Amino acid sequence: MITKTNFSASVTDLELAVSTIDPEKIEKTVLNEPTGRYFYDTWKIKPEYKDTVWEKLLSTLKTPHGEARIVTLTSKTNYVAHSDIDDRYHLNLSGVLCYLIDIDHNEMHLSSQDGRWYSMDTSRLHTAANFGNRIRHQIVVRHLLPENRLLSAVKIRIESKIEDMDEARFAFDYKLSSMLNIGCKKGLVSNFDLTEDGPEFACEQSFVPKIEEALGNNLQLVHL
Repeated sequence: MITKTNFSASVTDLELAVSTIDPEKIEKTVLNEPTGRYFYDTWKIKPEYKDTVWEKLLSTLKTPHGEARIVTLTSKTNYVAHSDIDDRYHLNLSGVLCYLIDIDHNEMHLSSQDGRWYSMDTSRLHTAANFGNRIRHQIVVRHLLPENRLLSAVKIRIESKIEDMDEARFAFDYKLSSMLNIGCKKGLVSNFDLTEDGPEFACEQSFVPKIEEALGNNLQLVHL
């Protein structure tokens, strides 16, 4: 699930970056902004982070990438199990006994302050947990989705069948995100977007039955 890349940053810069974070600020802070399509076009640094240590750290990820966030995980907490349509890069800034956990394969990956960027296959069901007594900070960056050319395309929207949107989001991230992630990598899914009515995308006609199998009771597929 976790692969070490050839990209790295100075540990001194990691420590400097952490020193600028408000310890009371636990929400996700976005460092950059889109230049076009959210999931497909390279993002650029926000003006307020230009010429700062945050731009310096992000510049060490020398590959086109999407949204970059400062993500905080407090002591004795974890995330809900989920998968994502887009893989992620991780640069760990701080924390003690913090792990990325591959639930599908029952594996734990220690997040250390080693200055190395890691690539994470988020098609696997996973979570992150902080078993230590210090706050964990990371920069988490979206991979750009591939622009696939489809031979027999159908356009689809995934809608919720229930009013509880938190439950609907869990259902989507638990099963469908993994399938769509794999579909993108295999050239079966393209033009993914988030709308007010639900995620929309194009896919090969032959891929539709697989999607339908993963819908569960809380989601429905709508042809557009």
